[in-house]
Amino acid sequence: METKNVNFLSIALRNGILLGVACVVLSVLLYVTNLLYTGSFLIGAITWLLNLAICVVFIVMAVQQYKTANDGFLTVGEAIKVGIVTALVGGVIAAIYSVIYTTVIDPNYYEKVVEVTMEKMSAFTSNFSEEQMEELREKTLESKPSVVWTFFSSILGSAIGGVIISAIVGAVKKKERPMPL
Repeated sequence: METKNVNFLSIALRNGILLGVACVVLSVLLYVTNLLYTGSFLIGAITWLLNLAICVVFIVMAVQQYKTANDGFLTVGEAIKVGIVTALVGGVIAAIYSVIYTTVIDPNYYEKVVEVTMEKMSAFTSNFSEEQMEELREKTLESKPSVVWTFFSSILGSAIGGVIISAIVGAVKKKERPMPL
């Protein structure tokens, strides 16, 4: 039985681009519906779950496309290879959008997030004086991550998530090629 040489890169790139676009579309929807700065735990949890679901869907699709192109055979290593490239491409696109959003579209993004956070913390900081609250706010604003740090940490998070998701998908979908006699 001969081994088929499948181009995993084209499958991973295509699905990674779709993943990145889907994540950007979700972010834009949150922005235009004014759900980005709600501070609602429920909205945050739903958003996180939607992002996770989007990642899982596109990684599963990429791994399945690879398996189909490989005559139905798949190892966990191949699944991880396809999944991590898919996640990295999607992560780069999402990170580029994030940089554009936070520097061009809404340069006050971090300040707005800090304000929402301070409002949500008010129940825990009710015994703080105004000076203490202002100091906390200023220290939080001073610890704003750089654009470069945000970009690379986003990509690193995508890579880690991609490895975890694709390892699980690979373990579920694996089908080893039989050894020739």
